[in-house]
Amino acid sequence: RPGDWMCPKCNFHNYRSKAVCVQCMTVMPKSQGDAPPGVSSEHFKSFKLMSNQIKALIGKGGETIRAVREQSGATIKIDHSPNETQGTVTIIGDVRAAESLIKFHLDAKNVSVGGSPMPPPP
Repeated sequence: RPGDWMCPKCNFHNYRSKAVCVQCMTVMPKSQGDAPPGVSSEHFKSFKLMSNQIKALIGKGGETIRAVREQSGATIKIDHSPNETQGTVTIIGDVRAAESLIKFHLDAKNVSVGGSPMPPPP
């Protein structure tokens, strides 16, 4: 699963929720920007967004993120706690399509991620 990791010391498979290897107590390596095993780097991207951008991306009842997932075909995970100023968005799949849709929807809600607004994808 995305986020799971293999211990570099004992090669034990650990769930993403574990910061320390359950078998040998080795601390999880800090390679958060790397694609998970079995996913090529061109089909993986992780980036930060501000809290207001995260909320706009999720949308009312999750409607916006659901639309982005359906239209792009990508798996998109959002890690954000309400009390944090930033969150992490992770895309696995068609990164270009997902990013384009995210930028389009955020621009439409006037919380763009920078640059000029992009036209809606075909």
